[in-house]
Amino acid sequence: MKQSNLMAIIIISIASITTLGILSLLISSNGDNPVVDGSNGRTCIYGDFVADPSDAVVEIDMPAYQWKFAYCSITVYEGQRVIINMRSLDVPHGFAIDGYEQVRAFIPPDVDTSVEFVASLVGEFVYFCTVFCGEGHALHTGMLIVNQIASP
Repeated sequence: MKQSNLMAIIIISIASITTLGILSLLISSNGDNPVVDGSNGRTCIYGDFVADPSDAVVEIDMPAYQWKFAYCSITVYEGQRVIINMRSLDVPHGFAIDGYEQVRAFIPPDVDTSVEFVASLVGEFVYFCTVFCGEGHALHTGMLIVNQIASP
């Protein structure tokens, strides 16, 4: 192999590796949204969501991207109807909640997707991405906290 061909291969390899690194950084970046730590130690876009216990219906807008949901945790109250509106900001994702088997969704990029359920079980339940979305997929989780409404 000529030395000029070898040099061209090296230059192309370095350029490819650099390009992949930049693309990876851009894909895993969250743009203008700050990354914050929630009370449960997870990293997310907006922190923790806490519903008003007097609301009968709780509607939450929750974007998803590699490897974060907008909220680290969602706190609602027993009996509330919960609507979670989701949109993937990058690759396909999924959504499910342990203990609430009826709550499942596929979240394609740039498509509005919603799940709706009544918070009938009190406790803490992990929500998670159900579609493999890259190396950080196992960390793509959050916590649904359903509290009892205090008696007057």
